[in-house]
Amino acid sequence: MKKLLRIAFVVMALFVFFCGTSYGGADELMKLVENRSFWSTYKWGTLEESELYQLTKWSLRGMTKSGDYIFHKYITDENIPYFNTRMSIFVNSNNNQIISYDIYPDFNETTTPDDYNRLVNWCNEKYGNASGEKKYTRTNNGLTLNKTTSDWVLDNTTITVSIQNNLSQGKDSIGFITTLSFKKNESN
Repeated sequence: MKKLLRIAFVVMALFVFFCGTSYGGADELMKLVENRSFWSTYKWGTLEESELYQLTKWSLRGMTKSGDYIFHKYITDENIPYFNTRMSIFVNSNNNQIISYDIYPDFNETTTPDDYNRLVNWCNEKYGNASGEKKYTRTNNGLTLNKTTSDWVLDNTTITVSIQNNLSQGKDSIGFITTLSFKKNESN
């Protein structure tokens, strides 16, 4: 039954994608992304209700390990702290609700702590001052994850910039991964 629901969702998403999605570009998308009032009043709901999804063409890229859907849009925008960026929409496969919007560098590109600081400054400029910075470390199977996050809590949305050491190649990993995430503010 769950497999049938997933197939139905993919067919429905593809139908909406090809028939109902406007073909605006990344410029319009980024204007919304950097708009504080947009995120403060954003109505978190299903993929079909999403203004960001309807604004431009997205590619269905597959599923996460937990079974949720991932849609991607590539963005090249000189106004954000790094180029060749991916924006992803993560969608709950059971109820079609948007989980998050994430912006991060393209595959196989690593970032530096300077990129994290530039992105935090960019967010401070767009959304006001961060509510604070948190750092934590976790060790698993001999690999140590070091992560730092900064958050902006708006009315309907929590925005997070995070940097963590890249562990994709195990002990041979180099660099960092920096992500800008938008999620529903659960305290509302």
